[in-house]
Amino acid sequence: MRLRKILWGCLGVVALLAPSACSSLPQTGEPHEFAIEAPQRDPVRQFGSAPQVGSSPTLLVEDFLRATAAGMYDDFATARLYLQPEASATWRPNLQVAVFSSDFSPSPELKDRQGKSAQVSLSLSTVGTVNESGVLSVSVTPGSVSTEFTLTLNEDGEWRIAELADGVILSQSAFTNAYQNVNLLFPSSDLSGLVPDPRWYPRSRVAAYLMQGLIEGPVESLAPAVVGDLAADLTMPTAGVEVQDRVAMIDLEGNSSSSEAERSALIWQISQTVTQVASVQSVEIRLNGVELDESDVPSGPSYRLDRAIGLLDGSVVLGSTSLSTEVANPEAAGVGVENPAVGPVEGAPVAWVNSEPGRLAVMTLGSAQPRDTPIAGATAPSVDRFGVVWVSSTDSPGVVWAVAPGREPLQVPVPFDGEVAAVRVSPDGSRALLLTRGGAGSQVWLATIRRNDVEAQYSFEAVTELDLFPPIVEGLTWVGETTVAALVPEGEESTIEVFSLGGWPQVLSAPPDVSRITAGSTLGSLLVQRPDGTAFQRAGAAWIELDNSIQEISFAG
Repeated sequence: MRLRKILWGCLGVVALLAPSACSSLPQTGEPHEFAIEAPQRDPVRQFGSAPQVGSSPTLLVEDFLRATAAGMYDDFATARLYLQPEASATWRPNLQVAVFSSDFSPSPELKDRQGKSAQVSLSLSTVGTVNESGVLSVSVTPGSVSTEFTLTLNEDGEWRIAELADGVILSQSAFTNAYQNVNLLFPSSDLSGLVPDPRWYPRSRVAAYLMQGLIEGPVESLAPAVVGDLAADLTMPTAGVEVQDRVAMIDLEGNSSSSEAERSALIWQISQTVTQVASVQSVEIRLNGVELDESDVPSGPSYRLDRAIGLLDGSVVLGSTSLSTEVANPEAAGVGVENPAVGPVEGAPVAWVNSEPGRLAVMTLGSAQPRDTPIAGATAPSVDRFGVVWVSSTDSPGVVWAVAPGREPLQVPVPFDGEVAAVRVSPDGSRALLLTRGGAGSQVWLATIRRNDVEAQYSFEAVTELDLFPPIVEGLTWVGETTVAALVPEGEESTIEVFSLGGWPQVLSAPPDVSRITAGSTLGSLLVQRPDGTAFQRAGAAWIELDNSIQEISFAG
């Protein structure tokens, strides 16, 4: 009884702070300083103005840049009024978006003017770029863009742009107002789940862009983890997706997948992708004029990302809003128990490390004893939705261990130098975060997992360094499926650096002297702990100290 009461008071508070019950806040603990986060509002539709009579070359370019900010709402009809007819016919505004800080005002400069021709240049720092596929690229250091506009006088004696580079230049505020961050969803390699591929598409026709994105396929780096060609042989005969009474009517032509499983997966991915749009509640898909049956599509895994696991008096304990239970008593947990972890779906195993014997313990919920795997120097494990436990080892440089249910442990090589200090697998099992430490400090790597769970064969592919993070990172966690949070300890100035894959980075203040970080499905679930077990939960934009007896709390994953 004592265990249940303590766990409800600790992990129950954690659950109450999750989004499903965000109106309840803990009453204990002192508030800590925080940065105000502006609430999200519906975007304001922008409208451009036609060219002013008698505009100078620089003023015309300034007004043209303002008109392009409204281009996503009028298909750049107003912006093209600033162009000579030939330039209007050939200009491709959707080829790229260069995004600059909203604190900066572009200042075109007149470089040359001779008779009926003028040259105007523009140089500015950028915070990111978006390619024609909707993929956002950001860097730890600002980029730059320099472009020139050639202007000539038209038959009315007014300056118009005759030559310009493809693409548009937008402030960050104009960009986020005109574009929406959404996910293309591609079936995992075994068709059992959908894997997100973040994109930025114009809000005005986002459903059509989503469908076109599915036809074009995933980004190259995600390809090893998904089936990305189910829609490759399909086309949309019309330019858009018609939405009536919250139903998106999607007409496709071409050859669909041959197997029933792939056909169902295609319907599933289209339905789940398009219904992300706020105005769409359901879809009707017609292929070559025949409506596809949506009654037998997969349902996918049901994630429980806000479930928490921890240690209490030598026991491994698990908590949620409806359950507080002892998973392993001190005898079953063993000597030197630390770093417990639980998988992100119902029925997933739990795992922990016994540091003194040097072993990884994996236990199915409801069983009496764990399965022990000797791994000296094992770090905190990560459990994916397939029940595979991933763990690095200070005694095994250059590899990560993968322990699949009923299989012998497998060493998965990593294609870089340095000690792998931590591994964190995304809830969908498609991506891995790898934290390495070496002479140059910490490095955070993102890898795609190519997996064959039937034969327990795995590899890390498309490994890239996330250079947005500083060289001192104490811990990593996934927030949901596509956001990474890194704990950067700096004494009383500790911070949490957040990077959404395909999104903008942000920095959050953190309580001082914390050494552990974990999160569930949203940033509101962020939880950090000090070495003595003191825990802080993020509530809105503040940190609240929990009345907590649980050590080494970790959310699922």
